[in-house]
Amino acid sequence: MLAMRQAETGEPEHEWLFKRNCALTPGQFGGVLLFVGGWSLFVSLLIASRGAWLVLPFTFVELLALGAGFFFYARHACDYERVVASRNRLLVETRLGEKLSSETTTSPWLRVNYGGKAGDLLELESGERRITVGRFVPHHRRGALARDLKRALGGLPVT
Repeated sequence: MLAMRQAETGEPEHEWLFKRNCALTPGQFGGVLLFVGGWSLFVSLLIASRGAWLVLPFTFVELLALGAGFFFYARHACDYERVVASRNRLLVETRLGEKLSSETTTSPWLRVNYGGKAGDLLELESGERRITVGRFVPHHRRGALARDLKRALGGLPVT
């Protein structure tokens, strides 16, 4: 997603926000897992009441696996990358799990590097400093993002 606005300095800023492609919010996913886990527990208790008590330990293992899956999904469902670029400034904000990091560079000599191979991320270089972006961008769109970033950092309009 690309948004354009005026910075406090009067020069145009371009903003990109990249998120994980998650169909369900953590709350919705938790509701589905509670339903599935509750139904599984109900069925296993029904079977155990008929004399097959050995089914209960397997049900508890299943419930633990569902809980672990929910924890992992919920922890990373809200991950994102936000990139704000203007002619002389770049801000990259990244949230991965509970970790939120923000990097800013003001160098006009910032370079955008992209190898173009599957799995390659964009690398933004300013002297010895390197910032990687694009982990939530599909591979086939990373080249276009690299071109758009170069244009935005050069002060040209981004299409």
